[in-house]
Amino acid sequence: MKPSTYLIGIPVATIAAVIAIANRQNVVFSIDPFSLRHPDGNLSVRLPLFVLLLAALLLGLVVGWVSALLSARRRRRRLEQKTAGAVLPAARPQSKPPA
Repeated sequence: MKPSTYLIGIPVATIAAVIAIANRQNVVFSIDPFSLRHPDGNLSVRLPLFVLLLAALLLGLVVGWVSALLSARRRRRRLEQKTAGAVLPAARPQSKPPA
């Protein structure tokens, strides 16, 4: 792996571990924004806070990866179209080899 991977990865992993240790309490994660009277309704789940934080981080990484992948795909397609439309130089006539 590249050294930059370690320079970025180790501090991020350390910060994620510290956040996980500091946020172990359970919280209610509810998908239904209109259930004010019953926060523990059918569309909610109790999870440790660090699970939600790490899930949000993972979701952000996946969305960024997909976005970069699609952008590179578009760029590659445009480049292929440009090179396919380019006129190739005419071939030079072959000279006869000396006898």
